[in-house]
Amino acid sequence: MKHLIISIVVIWAFFQISSLIWSSKGQPPSTTFTRLLEPPQYRLANPYENGYYYLLGFSADTPLNPAKVGHEMWLETTAGHSAGGFDYDKPGRLGLQIERPLEELLPSWNSENPLSEFRNTNTRLQTLSSRDRTLLARYEHFPLYALRGHGVRTPRHATFCRNFVGHRLYVADGFSRQTALGMQRLKNDMHMWRSILRYATTITTKVMAEIVITDDLRLLSTLLSQPIVNKTVLAMSPNIAPPLTAPESSLRWPLQHHFRARRPWRAQS
Repeated sequence: MKHLIISIVVIWAFFQISSLIWSSKGQPPSTTFTRLLEPPQYRLANPYENGYYYLLGFSADTPLNPAKVGHEMWLETTAGHSAGGFDYDKPGRLGLQIERPLEELLPSWNSENPLSEFRNTNTRLQTLSSRDRTLLARYEHFPLYALRGHGVRTPRHATFCRNFVGHRLYVADGFSRQTALGMQRLKNDMHMWRSILRYATTITTKVMAEIVITDDLRLLSTLLSQPIVNKTVLAMSPNIAPPLTAPESSLRWPLQHHFRARRPWRAQS
């Protein structure tokens, strides 16, 4: 009797699963299935604490709050007022223009002995223009913001050039003051962009993070390739760049978001 009941249950389950499979042919995925494919959602009570909005408004004029400007641009895209991308043409949104080529702004970054050059750069950093100083100051505050929220899922991107300049100024300024501070900033910078790499759900954001991380790793490699490696650099290097984790190296969410944005689910004929 026991075996008979088990057989009936198995046969019933088989027919239920079969009916579900056949009934789903030619139909779009259910709401539950689609929701399971969505990446985790992260909410912030205060949108001005979202690091992604801060990146969007990074180039705003000095008196303005970068996170507030970035949030306003995001709201414009969600409302359909700027379907072609973020509107940086409004007054105040591109006030911090890059005045000089990157090679002229910080040539010590690609030198054969960056540590020595960074020490000599201290005087040069003190003579930065007010705009470059603002980029540096904003980047110093960037790690204080949480990199969460639906902003990271947008297919559009910020004005990356300013962020990249800020990243180099931030690390170089640390080394110009003290080697330990420079190494700590290098570690913080990689940790921050690896966080973006982990939670990014667009290909563009993923590539932006990889560019900065690669730039940091190239600098670290140069510091460790010196004939006589600085003791502080040697002591702080072991835990500064662990291998990428699976979520950091995965392209699953960026690719899925890219194709879903371009070609949403439709019932097959």
